[in-house]
Amino acid sequence: MKKIQHQPLIRVVALLLAGISPPLDSSLFAQSSPTDEPAKSSEAKATVVVNITSGIDDLHAACMGIGLARTAIESGRRAVIFLNVNAPALAAADLPAGLKFADFPPVKGMLADFVAAGGELYVCGHCAAICTVDESKLIEGAVISHHEDLFKKLPASALSFSY
Repeated sequence: MKKIQHQPLIRVVALLLAGISPPLDSSLFAQSSPTDEPAKSSEAKATVVVNITSGIDDLHAACMGIGLARTAIESGRRAVIFLNVNAPALAAADLPAGLKFADFPPVKGMLADFVAAGGELYVCGHCAAICTVDESKLIEGAVISHHEDLFKKLPASALSFSY
């Protein structure tokens, strides 16, 4: 079965999520030929960025995103969660310890386990302010990050997923 490459779409989505208009020249959308060969090791271990916009109002989506990021770590990848829009509330230290969705573990524990496993947890500073999340009262391991900072920390080849 031939492998479809989605890197151009991922690049466009990542740029749009960062509030940057992507260039619309043909080089952005140029596709390399599909191949049956296994992915190169550098591609197989690409950084995974899970962009979570869902907050307390949609714990299903938030827990799915956290779970995907944890799976990325377990597969040997560098994993980054970026909490923005409504999601900064999930990183608040005063989030109820028992807040969870269905049969998932509590959100606070999921995020703590993600950070303990080596995951990187970034919170949009602007969004935290809008959600009235106090920057000084985030869970351990959560770091306020602004768009410019985030781009400095991430490789251009990062894979991005949104929840």
